[in-house]
Amino acid sequence: MVSEDQQCAGWLGVFYNGTWGSVYRSPMEDITVSMICRQLGCGDSGSLNASICLREGSRPQWVDLIQCWKTDTSVWQCPSDPWVYSSCFPKEEAYISCAGRRPKSCPTAAPCTDREKLRLRGGGSKCAGWVEVWHSGSWGTACNDSWSLAEAEVVCQQLGCGQALEAVRAAAFGPGNGSIWLDEVRCRGRESSLWDCAAEPWGQSDCKHEEDAGVRCSGE
Repeated sequence: MVSEDQQCAGWLGVFYNGTWGSVYRSPMEDITVSMICRQLGCGDSGSLNASICLREGSRPQWVDLIQCWKTDTSVWQCPSDPWVYSSCFPKEEAYISCAGRRPKSCPTAAPCTDREKLRLRGGGSKCAGWVEVWHSGSWGTACNDSWSLAEAEVVCQQLGCGQALEAVRAAAFGPGNGSIWLDEVRCRGRESSLWDCAAEPWGQSDCKHEEDAGVRCSGE
């Protein structure tokens, strides 16, 4: 499943002939969708979603007309058209939502540490910009209330970006978007992660994006 913020929902991808490609969306019966969800550990049922906005870019289209039987235990056993390279319009790609869908705990497919759940945007390098944190399946920002050099120091160290040069306030790098996940962050400056600092409960903020916090670190 390919999705920015969901596990068990996304564009169906299959690895074949050395690369990832997509699957044609029609016709795909309920038995087939359920088989795919089960194989991915995502529950016993799902649905083919036609209302999702189109996926950007192009990629190989590997297979069409997958039709699983109840006796199949893997999608690789299911009858289908021949597996061949073809290209098609993004609107023909299969997007499946399984019953077991949930927000991604990590922004990437691989297991992550706190470092991968933090990034800086809008500053021209990985070591400067407004602060974005990954929480509950999406990227969001931090409010500049109580934001000081101590918080900036923790962010820079967590990202491997050296020392904090500046704690930036009032969306000086530009306003972010999405949820404002953090507010009233209070660090001592020696924590190994922003997650170890005191703050308001996640997502509880009275701020607007004009108050997004940022940092400028010494590293490149």
